Amino acid sequence: MLYFSLSIRFSHKELNHSLSYQHVPIPARTTLCRKGCCTVTWCPLEISWATTIHKFQGFEAGFDINDMFRHLIVDPGDLKWEQMCPGALYVALSRAKTMGTFRDDTSFPQDSAIYWYGSGLSTARILNGHLKKNPKKGGPKVKCLLITKRDRWVAYLNQRKEHTRIKVYSDSEKRKVRTVRHSQGQVRERIATIITTPNKSWAKRRKQKKYSLTRSFFGQYA
Repeated sequence: MLYFSLSIRFSHKELNHSLSYQHVPIPARTTLCRKGCCTVTWCPLEISWATTIHKFQGFEAGFDINDMFRHLIVDPGDLKWEQMCPGALYVALSRAKTMGTFRDDTSFPQDSAIYWYGSGLSTARILNGHLKKNPKKGGPKVKCLLITKRDRWVAYLNQRKEHTRIKVYSDSEKRKVRTVRHSQGQVRERIATIITTPNKSWAKRRKQKKYSLTRSFFGQYA
């Protein structure tokens, strides 16, 4: 049988692996012509694209006629990476519209829109990905700092949502909400203005320690 060999160069910086090559044998396929009088031998390769989980937010993979992507092959990284980027595994999983149909006669669904690659996916990763070792020897595992900060941020957003829900707007405010529209460019410009030239109230607050966030708050890969 004829084989093609695909040479792959890979590097895993997090694990400090050196660059290496892996040869993947790809069996050639032989196809008959429509009349059945001749054959053609070809290599079954399809063009694929790679991106990060962060950049793929907002996209989906599925089998609807309008879906841009049919399948995803995801390397979820290791437990340490999940703790540095909380929620990355959930983001990856939620990009697929279906995980396929599970049946008793097969261990894996054949019609899933997402497939996992690498050794980073396990039961422990899913259930305990937000926990790390306790600084005190023998103590129970504790939440990662980024997870704790994320929980505080979600609690704050829920508080603001409740405040918005019960707030009573005046007639003039209601008219303004219904009539004022801003483009995405205008919104980005206003956010940039708030950050670079804050008003007196925010300029005073941002000096407080609780409003000073280091880059690590968003994770190394943000």
